[in-house]
Amino acid sequence: MLAGKTPSGVLTAMGIQPDFIANRPIRYIHRVMDDKDVYFIASADQQSVEAVCTFRVSGKSPEAWHPETGRMEPISVFEESDGCTRIPLRFEPSGSMFIVFKKGKVKASEQIVSVKRNGQELVNLSMAGSTVENSDVTNTFTMVAWIKPDVEITIPQETNEGLVAYGIDRNDVVFAPPGHEVWNNEDAGAGFGAGRNGVCVF
Repeated sequence: MLAGKTPSGVLTAMGIQPDFIANRPIRYIHRVMDDKDVYFIASADQQSVEAVCTFRVSGKSPEAWHPETGRMEPISVFEESDGCTRIPLRFEPSGSMFIVFKKGKVKASEQIVSVKRNGQELVNLSMAGSTVENSDVTNTFTMVAWIKPDVEITIPQETNEGLVAYGIDRNDVVFAPPGHEVWNNEDAGAGFGAGRNGVCVF
């Protein structure tokens, strides 16, 4: 048992790299599926942003999967060191994507580690050297879940006031507590349900 240390501090002291870091607030979920490492990463920024993301994976071929279009594309610009892979990525406003690491190393001839114009470096992979904490992020939040619903849900008519959807089949993933009961009359809870026919935010 260890006291007075955070889990990340203990792992760092043991020489274990963080599973994921980025040079701006990016949220993530990591799953291992067969021989693939799958990361779901999401930006809460309401503007398009660029970030250098570091994944604790090496020796595999990275791909970007875009859930809104179904497009899957190999990633050529990345760098490997210390058992990690650094990738510069661009996020659309409140954008998200899957980064999938497949078995098999990318050929050296297909990997780009430097992009220059007139001698100036355009992609700075060293930007991911420090972790950005999310403690100073306000007025925004993200709810993320890795789910595979096996039922359909009732999707009510959209509204932004009143009490709705308490008597329907919601299949809650994150329960939305009634704010006036948990906090006070000026607060509201948030959550969402998911089914095979769609997702509903409460």
